Amino acid sequence: MIPQFKKAKLILFEPTKFFSKLKEKSLVSAFTYFILLVCIYNVMVLIIQPLTFWLFFDVLYPAFGIEGVVPEIDGLIMVLISVLGISMTIAMSFLVALLLHLWIKLFGGKKKYAETYEIMAYSTTPNYLIGWIPIVGFLTFIYQIYLLILATHQVHKIKYKTTVLMYVIPLSLLFVLYVIGLYFFFTSMV
Repeated sequence: MIPQFKKAKLILFEPTKFFSKLKEKSLVSAFTYFILLVCIYNVMVLIIQPLTFWLFFDVLYPAFGIEGVVPEIDGLIMVLISVLGISMTIAMSFLVALLLHLWIKLFGGKKKYAETYEIMAYSTTPNYLIGWIPIVGFLTFIYQIYLLILATHQVHKIKYKTTVLMYVIPLSLLFVLYVIGLYFFFTSMV
């Protein structure tokens, strides 16, 4: 278990060093690491979610005069949902890596699927380690994209500028669509 935490520390604080040595790693190692991250994330969400519900529904809403329905979620149901979430996340990781691999190949990626799975799994470190903290999740997403750019550049040998553009342009378009969707959602409520 300790080597996994050393690996996380290296990914978070010395990513260039970590990803430059990625060729020495294996798909099994990345998969095991990813499972550990997903489990940590889900346990932390199970702990923090009741506190978040309490903060919003019992403290903030009444303080602003908002009457809301407090969702009652049984602890066992939350655990079952978490187990299902872990299973789906792990299964979907292979599909996400495949789509990522095809995207990278489109831009001249040089490595095989196994290396793409590794960079996908390792780049999720910030999100799964501390992304469960409310508000911090957005910042971890940004750092995760940075790690994905760095890893793609180093492992697949794609020019850095190309790598940045191949991620930033689609994410920017998705963001614009998200903002447009929010606009229509909130204006339809008026």
